[in-house]
Amino acid sequence: MIPKAQVWRYETDGAWTLMNSLASRPDYSVDETASWCRVPTMAAFQNRLFAATGSCISRSIDVDPDETLGRVYSSELGQVVSHDHDIGGAWTHLAAVRQGKELRLYVNGACSAVSKSPAGHTFDLTNAQPLTIGSGAQGSFAGCIADLRLYRGALPVERVKTTAHP
Repeated sequence: MIPKAQVWRYETDGAWTLMNSLASRPDYSVDETASWCRVPTMAAFQNRLFAATGSCISRSIDVDPDETLGRVYSSELGQVVSHDHDIGGAWTHLAAVRQGKELRLYVNGACSAVSKSPAGHTFDLTNAQPLTIGSGAQGSFAGCIADLRLYRGALPVERVKTTAHP
């Protein structure tokens, strides 16, 4: 976020949490846009969020003495898994299985990604929000969903594979 290269997490209507300030300028002034910093791009890859830093006018001469501009930072917020490849246009079976402190993502019955919660942490997934599928803070899913199933417990690997390939 301009002017201090801050990354915020959207919580709910009107509520945001500051996650980090990624850049700094000792000469920062609210009245001097050349001293402002920003996060011009963000991307998710391998279960992490990557963010780059830059000045607000993006000139190579605007190098900061603290060397916080022109950098790429990554962080993992919560426990996530991601499939970092195009799944194509054919019907694809996806299964997410959380068991204990491990989260696995299966694509067409094959394990695509695994995430383990950090030592000493268990993520509490309870909340008062309704479950939504196909919509989120960044947009809505554009496509078709068929044969959606929710299970009360973690499926064994063999059951995931037979569900993907009946």
